[in-house]
Amino acid sequence: MRGIIFLLLVTLCYSARFFPSVLQPQAIDFPVQFFNQTLDHFNPTDSRTFTQRYWVNDKHWSGGDAPIILYINGEGPVSGPPSASDDFVVTLADNLQATIVTLEHRYYGDSSPFDDLTVENLRYLTVEQALRDLENFVLSFREGLRVGDNANAEFKIFNIGVSYSGALSAWFRLKYPHVTEGSIASSGVVNAILEFDQFDAQIVSATGSACSTVLLKTMRQLESLISNNDTNLSTKSKFLADMLSDADFYLMMGDVTGELVQYGHQADLCTPLVTSNGIDLVEVLANITVNSWSGKFGMAYQYGQDHLKKTPHVVEWADRQWWWQTCTELAYFQVAPKQNSVRSSTVDIGYFRSLCSNVFGEGTWPNTKAFNNAYGGNQTAATKVFFSNGSQDPWKWASVTDSLGMLEPAVVISCDNCGHGVLIRGCPGGCSPSDKLNQEREKAMKYVQQWLL
Repeated sequence: MRGIIFLLLVTLCYSARFFPSVLQPQAIDFPVQFFNQTLDHFNPTDSRTFTQRYWVNDKHWSGGDAPIILYINGEGPVSGPPSASDDFVVTLADNLQATIVTLEHRYYGDSSPFDDLTVENLRYLTVEQALRDLENFVLSFREGLRVGDNANAEFKIFNIGVSYSGALSAWFRLKYPHVTEGSIASSGVVNAILEFDQFDAQIVSATGSACSTVLLKTMRQLESLISNNDTNLSTKSKFLADMLSDADFYLMMGDVTGELVQYGHQADLCTPLVTSNGIDLVEVLANITVNSWSGKFGMAYQYGQDHLKKTPHVVEWADRQWWWQTCTELAYFQVAPKQNSVRSSTVDIGYFRSLCSNVFGEGTWPNTKAFNNAYGGNQTAATKVFFSNGSQDPWKWASVTDSLGMLEPAVVISCDNCGHGVLIRGCPGGCSPSDKLNQEREKAMKYVQQWLL
């Protein structure tokens, strides 16, 4: 059991499964701090606690009664609070003269209650427990500010998240509306979808006709090579994935194409394929995988189910924890569409059912209907939530893309490279046109200001 001390909060969600940034030295301006968190919030007879890491960025805080931005973190380790000048969270903090706090999600990074992630120990890794962590933490943090001249300060709280943590941001408003004044759910995946075939359908749409045609052709050639015993291993080796089963290899390849598009790097995927000029397409895709995807977004070994069965907690690993969350609550299983699939048909719902049972035990499977009944899916009853999505992001189909009411506005930011979390992160490949992002950020700013009044 890990242990001890105090608090803070910001959320960002990752699709990549390896986090080398946590191995880098912490910025001296934002030292890591610690909060002593309750292990089981819903069992009064269980007094166990564990240590959660948090960080504070108060460089924009004016003091007095200025608000707190609670930036929620998701399924990965954290190395510090939002601090880059082009981060919209920092823009908001500067405009509001607010302090930013961010809390590492339970079980991720160096905030795990256990050193051994057995199924028995993972049972406290739930959305309900994570939301209660946020409530417990941020109220304690606020009380810590109420000293001296600030003893009677209100210190209003506004929470923000991206992707899974964007969903947490919306759910936090739903479950704890008395704690926070409002929320931004950037690419907030609030709808737990069991068979998420819209994901790959969006990849085909986002990459355009020329690229998707070549991409589909490439994947069919790859399947032919993998199905041949004489070329199976040599082909996987080109992708540095010879340790993977065929099915796990195909899951990885779905992420290679999906994540490059998802995060606005479709040029890294499409340009080499479309301009291959007679070069073997599988060779081109292997080069893209090794040089543009691997290390930045994932590593082949992380897709192996033997790896997922490893129970020791490692700070920079998030694979087992995130699969636990998807296999028990959230799903988001990216199955191959019936037509025009860039993903092998091997990756069907049976594959995911087998993976969940193999890694966590027979019968492990999410009840997405019950989960959405509890949290509302994409018809959430949470109010004062600003939903935003990127036009090319495949995850938008698990989010809210149309306004649910005056207090639940939703925008889709339309531009080339407008991918996952674009409102907060911007476009790594450059937003084109850039004015679309600026317009929606201005709109979000007005809602935040209004809800904090």
